[in-house]
Amino acid sequence: MTTNSTASMSPDLPDTPVSGPMFFVVSIRKMIVMNLFTFGLYWAFCHYQSWALYRRETGERVLPLVRSIFGILFLYSLLSRVDGQLHLSGRSYRWSPFWLVCALILLTALSLWANQMMELAPLPLLSAVLAMDVLILWVVARIQGAINTCVGDPKGQSNSRLSLLNWAWMSVGILVWVVLVSFLVVLLAGLFIVTFADA
Repeated sequence: MTTNSTASMSPDLPDTPVSGPMFFVVSIRKMIVMNLFTFGLYWAFCHYQSWALYRRETGERVLPLVRSIFGILFLYSLLSRVDGQLHLSGRSYRWSPFWLVCALILLTALSLWANQMMELAPLPLLSAVLAMDVLILWVVARIQGAINTCVGDPKGQSNSRLSLLNWAWMSVGILVWVVLVSFLVVLLAGLFIVTFADA
């Protein structure tokens, strides 16, 4: 279910729009690329940055590091504040923080379960994991889209380019992906050979 942002203003939000960004902005494309090659660590970094900016702008005594480490537990709390600020700023974004959080929790749980069961049926479960990972990225993109809109930069243009630090961070992930893809190719080739050898 998708709805317009209509949340009541949180008592923790300021009564007027703040001067600086209240949450962390990043373009959807950059966020997806960074998440793929850091295996989700960049999302935790975004989570930390949003809480840190929120604390700086509002003065609310939150612990950004704790809330980013246990991100899934505090995600709805963060999105409620984003929704409240959207309402306060007069900007509109069609979303449902509650259902996006529920979807993210469910998809993450299913993906972890499928990973644990991979030995039972490698190819079908691998396909399921990849499909769920794509859906997780879609949910995260919707969430980041709301944050960008809230801050007044819907496309995330102020943080859309990959820096040298970003590339350095991704370099390890790129190597891991090369190894994983190589392993998958060898696995598929082996199954192909065995299938035709038995035919």
